[in-house]
Amino acid sequence: MQSKKSPKSDLTKNTKLYFAIGLCLMVFVSWRLIEWKTYDKTAIDIGTLNIQDDDDEVEETVIESTETTQEEVI
Repeated sequence: MQSKKSPKSDLTKNTKLYFAIGLCLMVFVSWRLIEWKTYDKTAIDIGTLNIQDDDDEVEETVIESTETTQEEVI
């Protein structure tokens, strides 16, 4: 086997470190994608509410009591 041109460029000595960094990065990215929340843009429409059209007058009626006493004949 031939010797390497530069012994400093040997990447096999740090393979466990590179694997751990890549694994942590992919777990973090996967977690963030699962937790991503999206909202429906058409559901939030503030301009459709017009309060000035709801000024109709309401006629109030008096509600009489329908309770009976023990002396009243049914």
